[in-house]
Amino acid sequence: MKRYIFKEKDIVDEYRYIFLCGTKYGRRKSMKDKRNVIRNFVTEKNFNYKPIILEDNFIFKRNNTRFLNYDEIYMSDLYQVEMLTNYLADKNLIIHESISTGAETGLFLSEEQMAKKTCLLVPDQVAVEEDKIGQFIKLAFLNETSDVKVITYYPRVERNIISNKVMNWHTYFYEDKIGKKLGESIMSFLKSNHLDYQIKFARDIDKVSGGMIHYSVKNGKLVITALPRIIMLCIATIFNVDVFEAKIFNSEYKQMKEYIKVIKNCLQQVFINTIEEKTGKTIYSCSITPRMNVGGVYISGVIGMCLYLFQAAEFIQIEKSNDYKESGHVKITRKIVQCKKGINHFFYKKYDECIGCAVDTQIV
Repeated sequence: MKRYIFKEKDIVDEYRYIFLCGTKYGRRKSMKDKRNVIRNFVTEKNFNYKPIILEDNFIFKRNNTRFLNYDEIYMSDLYQVEMLTNYLADKNLIIHESISTGAETGLFLSEEQMAKKTCLLVPDQVAVEEDKIGQFIKLAFLNETSDVKVITYYPRVERNIISNKVMNWHTYFYEDKIGKKLGESIMSFLKSNHLDYQIKFARDIDKVSGGMIHYSVKNGKLVITALPRIIMLCIATIFNVDVFEAKIFNSEYKQMKEYIKVIKNCLQQVFINTIEEKTGKTIYSCSITPRMNVGGVYISGVIGMCLYLFQAAEFIQIEKSNDYKESGHVKITRKIVQCKKGINHFFYKKYDECIGCAVDTQIV
């Protein structure tokens, strides 16, 4: 049987996942919803940019016929979902207009390294008769040394009368489009401070930097530690193995947790093969630990969330069975995506050079 290993490679022209956050989401077909407007704008500008709107795909209710369920991928609450997506995303774009988006801002920016990849999009103070950012966020996160980007936009507003004494404003982009100056500001933010992604291994913990994968071997046990974003690269990479690919795509219906188990087992085996090849040691088991500060989330949850983000990016389709309410069964199929102008293929083919067969040593 072939032994597949990860090849140490830089990822060229990587996909960029952009987490779009905001107030209550309407629906995908609403062209007034600001997140839909931004998603359409960004996608048209660069096909490698993949805006993610979680509310358009997932929910915490098992009996919903359309949305996929977080419980099926080991996510127990919204904190875990938001923070893990924060780690997986390349950029966070928060349309900040409410208490809930203020809470998201505080949640995300509690991790110092997240500041450079987070942008607050706020309505003009005069237009909405209110300073949406507030003093706490300004003092806590937007000091002179802050790397957080703030973009002001000038909205079209509609009065929302709640009672005789209570009124607020609903905001929309002018003509439900992204204007030239606003578009330039958004794209400038999305293009800035990008990490260079790579699959690269390091044994010395003191030499681990950026997206390196740390490994250690003791008594035949391999421990792998990596950022969730790098684990996502590794998952996409192993889809290029034909035998494994057949177990995931266009197979029979089964529960998400079964798909997750198959992916986890394959990841562990490829990591074992890779480190055995690098060190010459015999390894019997492998554990994978995501490098992050999110309590209660382990490798199975990271794998599940990666699959959900692949769905949100329209790389794959996770289709529910007719008896999903009772069985929880789904089927995963692939979608053709544009890689370069005039070139279309499955999204994971971008990483096919990051995996290959180990050369078996033969003793004559």
